[in-house]
Amino acid sequence: MLHEQIDQRYDCTWLPEGPMSLVLGGHTGPSMVGIAYASLDVFSDIP
Repeated sequence: MLHEQIDQRYDCTWLPEGPMSLVLGGHTGPSMVGIAYASLDVFSDIP
């Protein structure tokens, strides 16, 4: 649902989803959602 809302407002290039730190999950619980954003060139080194 969050993905759809962002797509409606912004022109995004989505990268694969990945796991988050266990420490973050331990402090926020299993329902935590995180999003990172930057210019596409910042992510150029990520395979």
